[in-house]
Amino acid sequence: MSTSTCDVIVVLGNRLKRDGSLGKTARARVEKGVELLQSGLAPILALSGGAGYSGPRTGITEATQMKRYAMALGVPKSAIVLENKSRDTIGNAYYTRDLVKLHGWHSLALVTSESQMERAMFIFRRLVDAVYIRPVPVPIVLASDEMDAVLHTEQRGFTLARIILSANLAPAWCWIIGKL
Repeated sequence: MSTSTCDVIVVLGNRLKRDGSLGKTARARVEKGVELLQSGLAPILALSGGAGYSGPRTGITEATQMKRYAMALGVPKSAIVLENKSRDTIGNAYYTRDLVKLHGWHSLALVTSESQMERAMFIFRRLVDAVYIRPVPVPIVLASDEMDAVLHTEQRGFTLARIILSANLAPAWCWIIGKL
C-alpha cells in the first residue's frame, strides 16, 4: 500500500528563456515538484507546458525542458508524465484534465508560483472535475533577463494584454470551455 497522499504532482511551466532554457521561476517550480516527489507525496510528476505564446520559436516545450531538469535532479524517466500542448494556465488545466482521466488520478498537488496560485486553483477546480487539488505555491523568482523578456520583448503589448486579460477573464473562459 502506498504512503502517498496525492496521485500526482502537477508542475506548471513558465516561459522559456530566449535560448530555450528554463528560467529561475520554472526551475524553482520543478525543484519544488521534485522535492515533493522525493518526500513521497506522490509517485508521479506531471510537467505541464507547451511552447507558450511568447517563448522562443525553437519547437522545445516547457514540459520537455522541465523533464530534462527533473531528471538531472534524480527523477527517473518512468516517474514523469508530460503535457506539452498548453500555452497558458487555462491550457495547463484543460490538457491536464485529459491526463487525469487517462490515468484515473483522483488527487493532485498543484505546483506554481504564489502570484499565480489563486488563479490556477480557480481554473483547475472548474476544468479538472472530481479531483482533490492541493495547492503548493512557490515563491516567485525572476532573474533580470526574465524581466527583460517580459517587459521588452517585441511582443510586449500582446504579452502584457494577454496577462491582464487571462487573469481577469479566466472565469468566463472556463465557462466557455466547459460548454464545448
